[in-house]
Amino acid sequence: MRRFSKLPPYSQSSAIIYKLLENQFELGVLVFQKEFAEKLVAFPGFEEYCALSVLTQYYFDSEIIQTVSAGSFFPKPKGESAIIVFERCKEIQKVKDKKNFVFFVKTLFRFRNKNLSNALNKSKQFLLPVLSISSKEFDKRVSSIEMAEEKVDLLPVECFVETFNEIT
Repeated sequence: MRRFSKLPPYSQSSAIIYKLLENQFELGVLVFQKEFAEKLVAFPGFEEYCALSVLTQYYFDSEIIQTVSAGSFFPKPKGESAIIVFERCKEIQKVKDKKNFVFFVKTLFRFRNKNLSNALNKSKQFLLPVLSISSKEFDKRVSSIEMAEEKVDLLPVECFVETFNEIT
């Protein structure tokens, strides 16, 4: 017996995750391309660590529970897949505005190899209209951030939350 399945294309996988972030559910089990699933569970310092890693880990405890070979599907995809479990976690620390937090994290990761202070300054033009604070106030708040010299791609989720809350 042949089963017909279709994995979400990589280009749509991110959109699916962003939709999941907006919905309240306790447990989800999904299949994605293995490389994409690895991004979702990546930790600071790993090459795969990205804005989506931070956001996924803010909302969920997620774990890859099994890889699935391409031969398990028809039509056969080009690469391996992974089954990933998402369990809603108790948020580390509440962010003041979840929608703007998503924008904030995505914007900072445009400058992933910069230290936090530089990334914030380079992001300033994008963040000011969204955060509704003055340029002077933004600069003042950025100057008081503790982990300002740490690179963006080395910051744990908690630091993004703290920084966002301090700036907003």
